[in-house]
Amino acid sequence: MKIDYRAFYQSREWRQLRNTILQRDHYTCCMCGFKSVPSSRLLVVDHIVEIRDDYSRRLDPSNLRVLCLHCNERRHSGRAGAAKRRAGSGGVAADGTPLDSHHLWNQVEVDDDGF
Repeated sequence: MKIDYRAFYQSREWRQLRNTILQRDHYTCCMCGFKSVPSSRLLVVDHIVEIRDDYSRRLDPSNLRVLCLHCNERRHSGRAGAAKRRAGSGGVAADGTPLDSHHLWNQVEVDDDGF
């Protein structure tokens, strides 16, 4: 079966469920603990079992989780195992910054003004 991913991800049904999952998981990446705000595009809703592997689970809330862009990229590049192991014991510091030194937030240089 050929899947029209664009049509699926643009469907009203998916967009509503995506918002529900983001709210359910409190806009927090389940791998590193990164928290975002509702209007941000820094989080994605990820299919644990890929759509191409089991299309019937595409709208199953138990098959969906929130990931930040960095963890999503790592998951799909095959490095998810290491990220999951690091995230297992509190993935963020008290100030909310990710503990993973490879996380996108820890790769950004900040000038003296904090920007």
